[in-house]
Order: sequence, then structure tokens, then C-alpha cells
Amino acid sequence: FLAHPSHINCLMSVGKTSFVFQLINEFAKHYKVGHASIEEHPESALYENKAERFWNENAKATVDSPEINSMEDIHNLIMRNDVIVIDSFSKLLSMNNKITLDETFRKKYDGKLFIIIYQLTSDGKMRGGSSSQFDGDIILFVEKFPDFKDNYVFADKNRYQNRSLDELHYNIATAKLMIDEPEENLVLTEEVERI
Repeated sequence: FLAHPSHINCLMSVGKTSFVFQLINEFAKHYKVGHASIEEHPESALYENKAERFWNENAKATVDSPEINSMEDIHNLIMRNDVIVIDSFSKLLSMNNKITLDETFRKKYDGKLFIIIYQLTSDGKMRGGSSSQFDGDIILFVEKFPDFKDNYVFADKNRYQNRSLDELHYNIATAKLMIDEPEENLVLTEEVERI
């Protein structure tokens, strides 16, 4: 997915959990993954059902998903893992309202990859402040449609790819990256016969 450590911020309201569990499964193939599931308890039936649905046997056996009650729990999870998924930043703020993406995570834990879930406010802004959106290397959104099968993730910001952001989207239901090839402009030529 990414060749080097970075920070991914996901701003989603529909399909985020399915997408995040899919990401965890993919990262767990090559990295030690820690999941700070603060929204849903990792021993709840809801969490276990999602793990059963989206994770292969390797992910089920290796993903580190402890109960998180403090910033010390977050620190310990980060130290044990390469990729850390935090759901959600709002819940972190309820533990410590002074945390920031840049100071609390990016600068403190160099070499770690963070996937942090943010919610949007009713006016479409990022809960946790615009600085998180500025500091994040990749910002993802979910596009919602009446039929869940049509929902997809798209990058609003991605410092690590060379395609136009509107060419790529990830369909959550099919778990496939879709590439929209730009339409070529057709140049019409007309042969003119000289008289």
C-alpha cells in the first residue's frame, strides 16, 4: 500500500469500519499491526464479527487489539507495532484534549505508520481541527450512495502517488481499487481536397 512510513487520515461516515478492517488485513500480511478500537470494544460481538468477516487467519492471529483506556495504552500499542490504526481521533481527544497529529504522533514516533479515523462536523470540516488535515500525508474520504455497493473511498490528498486524485477510488463492497482512465481528447481531422 505504502512503501514507507506515513500518516493516513480517514474522514468517513459510511463504510469506514469495513474499509479499515480491510486495510488492517492487508497490512497484517507484512507488518505488525496494532488496532486501537476505541469506538468499539475489541472483545465485543460487533468487533469480533467484523474481524471474522474481513480478516484472514494471519490477521486474526497477529493483529494486536487491546482494550484502550489511556494515552499510555496508546503509547504501548505504538511501541509494539509498525502500523497503528486508531478509531477515532475524537475519542483520543476525550482522553487528552491537547493531542495533535503532528506533535503527539508524527514527530514522537518516527518510522511508524498511523491510520487515524476522524469524523466530520455537520459543516463538513474535520473534527480535531484543520491542522490534522494539513499535517496528514494522505487524506481519504468515503463517497456515500443510496446503495452501499456503490460507496467508495477516494483521496482528497496523497503525497505519494503520481496519478490525478480523481482517477483512483476504492470500492468498499468489492474491496477493489478502481482506476478511471481519463478520456482521450479525440482530434478530428478532415482531409480537404484541393481543387
